Amino acid sequence: MKARHLRAHVLVVAWLALALLAVAAQESLPVARWLAVHMFLLGAVTTAILIWSEHFAVALLHAKIPDERWSTARLATANLAVVGLLIGVWNATPVLTAVSAALLVSAATAHLVVLVRLGRGALGGRLKPSSPAPSSAGSWRAAVPGARTGTPGFGWRTCTSRCSAGSVCRSWARCSCCGRPCWASG
Repeated sequence: MKARHLRAHVLVVAWLALALLAVAAQESLPVARWLAVHMFLLGAVTTAILIWSEHFAVALLHAKIPDERWSTARLATANLAVVGLLIGVWNATPVLTAVSAALLVSAATAHLVVLVRLGRGALGGRLKPSSPAPSSAGSWRAAVPGARTGTPGFGWRTCTSRCSAGSVCRSWARCSCCGRPCWASG
C-alpha cells in the first residue's frame, strides 16, 4: 500500500475515534448522538469513499494514477468542509454551514470530474465503462449527483422498486404514492 493511502487512512481512523469519543461523552455533550453520526458518516465514510473510489477506479480501469497533489487537495478540502459543517451546525452559524457545504459539494464535484476522466482514459474491453457503468468509477459517477442534491446513498439509483399502487418509487425514505418505506415496497 502506498504511503499516500496510509496517510489518508489516518484521517479515517481519526474520524472514527472522534465519533467514538462523542458516543462516550453522551452525558456531557448536548447533541452527542448527532455529532457521532455525522462524524462517522460525513467524516469517516466520506473520506474513505474519496480514497477508495479513486483507488479502485484506477485499479479496475487500468487508468493513469491522478496527480497526488490534486487528490490530497480534494481530500483536505472535503475534510475541512466537514469540520466547518460540524462547527457551523454546533454553533448555529448558518454562514459557516453554507460555506462548508459548498466546499464539500466542490470537493465531491472535483472527485466526480476525476472519476469521469479516469473512465475516459480507461482500457477497452470488459473494463471499459459504460453509462451507467458497473465499475467503481461508474457507481461513484452516479452517486455524486445524488449527494450534491442532498439525496442519501446513490441518488435516484438508491431505490427503484414498485409500490403497491404500481408506480415506481424513486425516493430514499417513503414512497410518495403508498407511504410505505421505499425499500419494503413490493
